[in-house]
Amino acid sequence: GTGRLNEDVCLMEKNLFGVFDGATSLDSGLYENGATGGFIASNTAASEFKKNNDSLENLAVKANIKIHENMIGQGIDPDRKESLWSTGAAVVKIHKDKVSWVQTGDCIIVFIYENGEWKVPFKGKNHDFETLKLWKNLPKKNNETIMEAVAGQILKVRKMMNLKYGVLNGELSFESFLKKGEEDIQNIREILIFTDGIFIPSEEPEKVYDFKSLVEFYLKNGLKDLCRYVREIEGRDPFCIKYPRFKTHDDIAAIAVKLKSF
Repeated sequence: GTGRLNEDVCLMEKNLFGVFDGATSLDSGLYENGATGGFIASNTAASEFKKNNDSLENLAVKANIKIHENMIGQGIDPDRKESLWSTGAAVVKIHKDKVSWVQTGDCIIVFIYENGEWKVPFKGKNHDFETLKLWKNLPKKNNETIMEAVAGQILKVRKMMNLKYGVLNGELSFESFLKKGEEDIQNIREILIFTDGIFIPSEEPEKVYDFKSLVEFYLKNGLKDLCRYVREIEGRDPFCIKYPRFKTHDDIAAIAVKLKSF
């Protein structure tokens, strides 16, 4: 992305695959070696899942606890949501006869079947759509970034973590928003797992995101070309005017799992 650090993480550990989308706290604190809270949160969660020694649900709980412990160790006030480190997550674990999965935040899982059909087992509401719509409709941008122009709205949304949408941020209430499930492995050809940085930009953030174009582009061109395609679109709109978003290029973590080898 265009930030100083890539706060997204890809994890591949034996039969476990996941992506983690770190989000920096609004106080923009920096920690050891200049790491942001989002970087620490996503990497902490990935480290816990990498142990691959428990159910995905329990690994998510352990990751959340570890994020909380790390924040307390750095003197973060757990009652100030705008100061919390957070990360979304999408993780799958491949078993002999099934695929188990967990998801929270804006990370997405797509199951693609042998007959060419596909499905997203869960996609939550875009909790940023009000912010992006507000940015889109500003009559004049005055050279401000979205973070400057609609700072109050961004703070409002951040305070809704684990009240209206879920993330791993050390709060026990994250469990109410953790989505989980299992899929019969028999007809699954491949699995896509990715963070929102690879979403094809939309001119209408208020609309529910349709993954049809993304999946079809991937099936025809592959993951690397999808990334390049997204970057090309974003590059033609560097100030995020035509396609409302928070930065020119967001971080990307994406994995394509081919099941033929399992």
